[in-house]
Amino acid sequence: MSIQKPSINPDFPIIEELRLRWSGRAYDSKPIPPEVIGSLFEAARWAPSSFNEQPWRFLVCERGTPEWEKLASTLNSFNSWSKNAALLVFALAKNYLDHNNNPNSHAWHDTGLAIGSLLAQATREGLNVHQMGGFNAAQAMDLMEIPTGYDPISILAIGYRADSETLEETLYLREIAPQKRIPQSEFVFNRKWVNNK
Repeated sequence: MSIQKPSINPDFPIIEELRLRWSGRAYDSKPIPPEVIGSLFEAARWAPSSFNEQPWRFLVCERGTPEWEKLASTLNSFNSWSKNAALLVFALAKNYLDHNNNPNSHAWHDTGLAIGSLLAQATREGLNVHQMGGFNAAQAMDLMEIPTGYDPISILAIGYRADSETLEETLYLREIAPQKRIPQSEFVFNRKWVNNK
C-alpha cells in the first residue's frame, strides 16, 4: 500500500513529528488502542496555558457509536471523507477563568496549543489528525449537550491512514498536491513591522 503523502522541504531543520504531520483525508477504519488514545490526550494535557487554566475540553466519540453518528451529522458535506475515521473529537474552549470568573481571552489560543501537542503525539503514533471547521457549531453544541461557558473550536478526525487512492478523484488530487507554506519573510519581522498584506 502506498500512502502517497505530499513531501515537504522545510527551509530549516524541524523535529520529525512536525515534518511528518499531515492532514490527510484517507482513513483506515481500524480502531485505535485505548492506551494510544490516552497518549494523545496526555500530550494535550501538558500544553501550556494562561494562569494554568487548561481551558481545553475534548468530547471523544468512537466510530460505530450513536455519539459518533450525532457528531458526524453536524459536518458539512465536503467533510464526508471523514466517514472512516476511528474517532471524531469535538474540541472546545472554556471561555471563562476559574480563578476569578472573568472571560478568558486566551482560551482559544491555549486550546490550539493543546491540539498542537496532540497533533505531534498522533504523528509519533502513526496516526492522522485532520481538523475541521466545516460543521454546524450550534447543532453540535445542542446534539452533544454542551453547557454554556464553552466555545466550539473544531472537530478532529483521528485514525490510521489509508491509501490515498481510496479517495474520489477530486479529493485524491488535493491529497497528493504539494504542501505549501508562505515564506518566513512574510510573517517574521526583524525589529520593524512590515505591512506586506
